[in-house]
Amino acid sequence: MNKVNSTYKDIILINYPQKVTVGDVESLLLKNDDATKKRLVYVIYHRLNNRYGDPLAHVPTNKRSGFLTMAISCLMIEAFQSFREGLEYTRATGAGQKCFSKFFSEIAAFSSLKPFAGDFYSNIRCGILHQAETYGNWRVIRRKGSPLFDVSRKAINADCFFEELVKSFENYCHELEAADWSSALWVAAKRKLKAICDHCNVDNTAAITAQNAPSPKPAPPRNPSAAATPTKPASTHPPQT
Repeated sequence: MNKVNSTYKDIILINYPQKVTVGDVESLLLKNDDATKKRLVYVIYHRLNNRYGDPLAHVPTNKRSGFLTMAISCLMIEAFQSFREGLEYTRATGAGQKCFSKFFSEIAAFSSLKPFAGDFYSNIRCGILHQAETYGNWRVIRRKGSPLFDVSRKAINADCFFEELVKSFENYCHELEAADWSSALWVAAKRKLKAICDHCNVDNTAAITAQNAPSPKPAPPRNPSAAATPTKPASTHPPQT
């Protein structure tokens, strides 16, 4: 690729098994045939599963960490729910917690966490991703036979949690393949994919940032009396020490 003549459209989003660039995705978003649908589903699948889910699944059981599993799971949930809703960002105040609340409400396997979505977000998601720990006496365990969430112990079974998350994401991809282009599912997914492409366009991102930046506050009016007050001349004597 000629770097001098390359543009943001040449940025590679996927390089295996087949290269997919930003320009490719932008072109696919203008089409509505079945082959296009399969390719876009794969772009979404690759973005979460091939980058995060599959590599974690290949870590040997005796080397896997519950905290690492939950860190990746929380990252995946926020991005996954953003695809489901067509969200560009989750950085507004309360937006991240809302993602988890909706996810736990809408995905049956996580229904036990629905009443505790806010506590989970603060004590598991934020605790692990910001400080590599849990807060509020919440626990992360890896124990066969334990439920996904033990309410009495405030314990998250990381292996079970991750397994159900992967199933949920795979089901979502199957739903996309079967859904009509005009469905709410695809409208949201395409909006998210367009946002991903836009983020690769530095000029466009800069323009959006400038557009959303707050207007500068006007300078306070000058005090006429202060302006008329003569300033004291600086001393010509050296400072005392």
